[in-house]
Amino acid sequence: MKYIILSLLFLTSCIDTEGIKNQKQVITSMATALGKKYPSVKSVDCQYLSKRLLRRDNRLVLVDARNIYQYDVSHIQRAIPLSKLHETHQSLEGREVIVYSTIGTRATKAILELAKSNQKTEFKNLFGGILDWLQCGEKIYKDNKEVKKIRFENDAWNIVPKGYESILP
Repeated sequence: MKYIILSLLFLTSCIDTEGIKNQKQVITSMATALGKKYPSVKSVDCQYLSKRLLRRDNRLVLVDARNIYQYDVSHIQRAIPLSKLHETHQSLEGREVIVYSTIGTRATKAILELAKSNQKTEFKNLFGGILDWLQCGEKIYKDNKEVKKIRFENDAWNIVPKGYESILP
């Protein structure tokens, strides 16, 4: 399984994203492999998160586990950066915390760390991260305005729908 993920990463870094016929399938495969590696971390899909965001209750805390410079370019509306989680929310008890990253790796690792000191909190990973969010047709924002830009750590994750601009280091 590890070799399949590495092969997919290699292929996505070598092929222009226009050449990937089924971006959603590539993202789903990688996210599924991640879920199998960390079965204790619960996941939610983009439809679930979209419905939760519409409810606008304050029990939901949405956390972006990507680097702050990625968050500053764009993020899911109502998300807060992981680095500011404890400033913003002194207590997470009784909250539903959904964490996302590019594909889910950093979100999963953040959940495992956060769960150690917040045992009465429900943590979930956004399956496929912000990449799957975009594939579902959902929007990303900067300063409460929709944007069509997303920043990546490297070209391997440059799997965005048509019409989006990828910002690379």
